[in-house]
Amino acid sequence: AIPAPTINRAFAHISDPSRDTKTFWQALGAWAALSWLILSIYDGITGWEKSLLPAEPYFAIVHIGLPLALFALFGGLVYRKLRRLFLPGGVHMETPAEYAGLIIGLSPCRRSGTLELIETTAQTAAAGAALNLAQTAAPPSQDLLNTVGQSNWGPLLAAVRHHAPALAHCWLLCSTGADGSADQFAAAASLVGLLAPAAACHKVEVEDANDLVEVWERIGPIYRRAAALGLAPARIIADLTGGTSAVSGAIALATASEDRDLEYLRQDIRLFDQDAGRCLTREEVIAKKLLVFLRTGPHLVPDNPA
Repeated sequence: AIPAPTINRAFAHISDPSRDTKTFWQALGAWAALSWLILSIYDGITGWEKSLLPAEPYFAIVHIGLPLALFALFGGLVYRKLRRLFLPGGVHMETPAEYAGLIIGLSPCRRSGTLELIETTAQTAAAGAALNLAQTAAPPSQDLLNTVGQSNWGPLLAAVRHHAPALAHCWLLCSTGADGSADQFAAAASLVGLLAPAAACHKVEVEDANDLVEVWERIGPIYRRAAALGLAPARIIADLTGGTSAVSGAIALATASEDRDLEYLRQDIRLFDQDAGRCLTREEVIAKKLLVFLRTGPHLVPDNPA
């Protein structure tokens, strides 16, 4: 049986325009088309208000076919949105779709020379763009990919590169303090810009990256700010590979609802292929299923307080 909370959440998606405006209007369109179809069938059987109908040959096309097509269109869109609420939670060994928003923890980069290479590459790319030497941004060099792919920023590289075609916003959870990653945000933002030129990078500072509760409290507002930017929760994915274990745990807890998706980078397959002497391409990462999509069943966790 479908749990009552799941049904309530599904109803909330289609009845509350402030929660999901697009789905609300799609559901309204499906309901209008269905009402039109039912009235048309009733009218065809009873002859009610026959004078309002066009000539007989066009009755089936205009008053049966058209509302049926509209209902199938809008109903299909609503079903595609809501069916995820009724699927069982768990880990699905499949590559995630391309998301418009990404949340990921940023740990301090420990590999020597990585930050300098990122900044140099970013400056070169910016200079080329200023001179309008190319119509489109050049892809990052293999040297940059190899260097970052061997560092602890590999998960950031893999996640941003995967979502790059659709990525519009990236939130980096940064720790403050002498040994924190907040001072390296500029370099991380440059890397995001090289991999996904259309994405805006946002810093989310955490005083203690080992305090699960503090990190958890920083994640809820991200979704509210994203909504203000026109980005629904279902279009955002959080990656729990980067950062400390507390950051990973906080991300898992904060996204434990039906419309907040998760992913992680597998550790049994290296992003940097030692035999080939290079970082795996985006296509190879997809083929090897390094990025794994997770879905938390809405019946397992109550409504997220954030």
